[in-house]
Amino acid sequence: MRLDTELLAPAGSKESLQAALDNGADAVYFGLQSLNARQGAENFKLEELETTVEYIHKHNARAFLTLNIDLTTRDIGKAAKILTVADYAGVDAVLFTDPAILLLKPHFPHIEFHFSTQASITTSEGVKAAKDLGVARVVLAREMSAEEIQIACNIKGVEVEVFTQGALCMCISGRCLLSSWGGGKSGNRGACTSPCRVNWRISNNCSEDILSTQDLSLIEKLPELIKNGVACLKIEGRLKNAAWVGKAVKLYRDVLDGKEHYKKADTLPLGEYTGRNMTDGYYTNQRHTIFGSGGRIAKKKQSSSYEDSTPTAKIETITAIHTDSSSDLPDSFDLSIMSYNQALECEIDFNNQKEAWTLPKTIIKHASRGLTISDAAGWLGQLTIQDTTMNKFITDNPDFMVSKKAVNKIADRISATIHRIKKQETQKAANKITLTDKVRALTKFKEANPENKFTLTDRPNTMRIHVSQAEEILATIKPERIIIEEAQDRDITHLLNIAANSEIIIALPTVFFEYEIKSIKKLCHICKDLKVKVEVNGWDSWKIARDIGVEFTGGIGIAVLNPLAAESLQELGFKSVAFSLEAGEKQLIDLARSCPIESMLTTFSRPILAHTRADFTDKIDETSILRDSRNISLNVHFRNDITEFRSTKPFSIGGIDSPEIQVRWLCVDLINSPNPVQEWKNAHKLKNKNLFNFDKGLF
Repeated sequence: MRLDTELLAPAGSKESLQAALDNGADAVYFGLQSLNARQGAENFKLEELETTVEYIHKHNARAFLTLNIDLTTRDIGKAAKILTVADYAGVDAVLFTDPAILLLKPHFPHIEFHFSTQASITTSEGVKAAKDLGVARVVLAREMSAEEIQIACNIKGVEVEVFTQGALCMCISGRCLLSSWGGGKSGNRGACTSPCRVNWRISNNCSEDILSTQDLSLIEKLPELIKNGVACLKIEGRLKNAAWVGKAVKLYRDVLDGKEHYKKADTLPLGEYTGRNMTDGYYTNQRHTIFGSGGRIAKKKQSSSYEDSTPTAKIETITAIHTDSSSDLPDSFDLSIMSYNQALECEIDFNNQKEAWTLPKTIIKHASRGLTISDAAGWLGQLTIQDTTMNKFITDNPDFMVSKKAVNKIADRISATIHRIKKQETQKAANKITLTDKVRALTKFKEANPENKFTLTDRPNTMRIHVSQAEEILATIKPERIIIEEAQDRDITHLLNIAANSEIIIALPTVFFEYEIKSIKKLCHICKDLKVKVEVNGWDSWKIARDIGVEFTGGIGIAVLNPLAAESLQELGFKSVAFSLEAGEKQLIDLARSCPIESMLTTFSRPILAHTRADFTDKIDETSILRDSRNISLNVHFRNDITEFRSTKPFSIGGIDSPEIQVRWLCVDLINSPNPVQEWKNAHKLKNKNLFNFDKGLF
């Protein structure tokens, strides 16, 4: 855990990286040119990673690498290599969302792993889940209120990170299929085309940018966030230029350092980049106030005052190496901090190699904002840094007050220095990335579960319905399995009676917030008592179901794109998994060949394309139809304070002759069907021209 609140800045390019560091970022997050959620940014090359991390560490900051997308089967080997290089390069943390990373994580113990906001964690139960999974930090959903954030921060043993500035998505991150539905460019794969920023026609009215939100600004809420225990304040903006990044970081740095007390209005100049105003509507529970102009579409790279001052570190080709586990390197280091000049002079001695650096002195106005050098040494002495501990400490002034930020920077510099010295002591490998045997074994997938034997030409055996449809549909249709959405605890006994010999599964919400936890737990307890499975659709509901002990399956809210993710969920107690709705034919074939657990594939559906917590009730109702210029049409459903936009038109892949795609459960989603009985009967006969991404693949 850190002693003070960390300021995390975006770095979509080298220029933005320098701007962030020059203006006081404690850490920066950046992506490589593949497998990150901002493919439109300039990003960094894999061979640049070592020198990029060294440059960041020389500025006494931490380096966070984004690996925060849904991974396909063919991505797993690449992800393993990226983690191998990241470990060698000294990356401090990796942001991720795909469950496959949970199985790779133990093989890289020197890297922190953080759940990206793409993991859609919205409650304290999700934070508890992260703790159970050994995840060091959670980036919370941006839709959470001040009270909900505070409750999440009360979970000990895992850090909480909160977005405080930048663009807002209309949809909850990780829950959006709009861009993918409109052309295969998935936001969950880092290729979002921002369809929420364009005009939509509401029924027969004039078109408007109804789905577009203003930009986020919580700058005046920083004291409250810090008081409530937020470990990290995050600025969005990997698609923005260096000038914007520099200005944003400086504003927040000044507030954190006590130099200024900025208001939300002071961040309005940052909105000039996008043409949007600022909002804190989610944080303050004023969710009807978040809307605004779609703004301008920013160019990939714009002129910047930082463009002529790029990092001076020379970018060289990196060679991955193996750490010799039999190394006789010392397990301790010596540290000195001297205060007799105008700066703090620090020196570490490890393995007979010394490295010195300086930090500027900071005047501590309040004792609560700092600690003595003696106390700082005591805290550092309790840490294990790169598998080493402090042996000896020397100072000339033990009572001198230093800032908590400075102590964190000293700890980070110690970590970076020891890591670099350890690298120098290892044998240089060939100029290629070499995976360890254990990591390589994870990329060699298991055999497919023998129960996965049904193809797209077989009749479906599973249906998904809304609880309000159950009485009508189950009077005439008795499939092998029925997944029921929005059922309440009082409904379960009646559903069991009318389902006859069909197995029912109660779907837990794909998105829910703190106030719903009590009712979801009650529902799970009743399902456990009646021996009814529940469908888990996220980490929040996984934690609840697992703790209560009810049997659970995986739903489309925690769907998989690769066999390692399926294996990971299997180890976490899932009885079956759902294949991603977004997958193309080749991706489904790759996944089906090696899926070790029973799997479900939805072959017919009018899918939910967006879940949002924005308050649309004064703009639309459940009779409204939204259409864009590509003739995508959406209907509206309100569930508590969540608005769901579901396609009015179905996709159908039933009946396609693709024999290598084999699953246990073929699911037909009949929610919003005008004639569910007839659609069920015809679901395995291909008549629909809309195949979603099946025929074109997923970007």
